[in-house]
Amino acid sequence: MTTQPLRVRLMTANLMGRRGADARALAALVEREAPDVLALQELAPEQARALAATGLFPHGGMEPLDDLRGSALLLRHPGEVRRLPLPRRNGWIAEMHAPALLGIIGVHITPPHHLPPWEMARQRQEQIRALCAHLTAAGGRRRVLLGDLNSTTLFPAYRALTEHLADAALAAASRNGGRTYPTWAPRPGWPRLLRIDHALLDPSLYVESLRVLDLPGSDHAALRVDLLLSKS
Repeated sequence: MTTQPLRVRLMTANLMGRRGADARALAALVEREAPDVLALQELAPEQARALAATGLFPHGGMEPLDDLRGSALLLRHPGEVRRLPLPRRNGWIAEMHAPALLGIIGVHITPPHHLPPWEMARQRQEQIRALCAHLTAAGGRRRVLLGDLNSTTLFPAYRALTEHLADAALAAASRNGGRTYPTWAPRPGWPRLLRIDHALLDPSLYVESLRVLDLPGSDHAALRVDLLLSKS
C-alpha cells in the first residue's frame, strides 16, 4: 500500500504595522488560504485581534506591538512554540507535531538602510550568525525558515542562510519556466520591485507550489508555499 504524502501550507507576511495591512482584509485572506503555519512580521494589536477572531490558530505565539517589532508564529495543529533570541528583533521557533513533524523558524531581519548604517550592518551580521548556528545545531531535522529577510538573492545574509537551506521560490521556479516574483514595493499599492520575503527549507522537502498574494495596505505581499512531505 502506497502512503500518500501530506500537504502542509505555509504563509508569511510583513503587515507594515498599524498603518499597514487592513485587519479585515488580512483575516479574510487567511481564512481563504487556510495555512497550517502563519509567520507574521510588524504585527499590530488590531491585526492580531482580527486574526484571533478567525479561530484558525489555536496554537502558537503572538506578540503584537505598535512599534513595527510585533510578530507571530501561529499553528493550526499541535506544536511547541518558543522565542528565538536575536539582536533587535527576536524570532520564533515552532516544533510542529501534526500533520507532520517539522521545525519552523519565523524571523524579521533588520533592514540594511536604517541609520546608522554601521549599527544596522552589525545587527544583521549578528542575527544571521545566530540563525546559522541554530540551523547547524538542528542537525538532520527538517526545517523551514519563513519571514522578511530584507535581503535579495545578492545579499550576504541570503547567501549565508542558503548554505543551510534551499529557496522555495527557486524550487518552484524550476518547474514554471524559471520565474520568481517580487514581494516588496516602495509604497502600498505600487508595483512590487524586490524579492525580500522568503521561505527557505530543507532541500529534502518538495515544494508543490508557491504564490505571491496581494495584501491590501501593506508594502509587502504575502508568500504562500505548499509542501508535500512524508509524516515523519
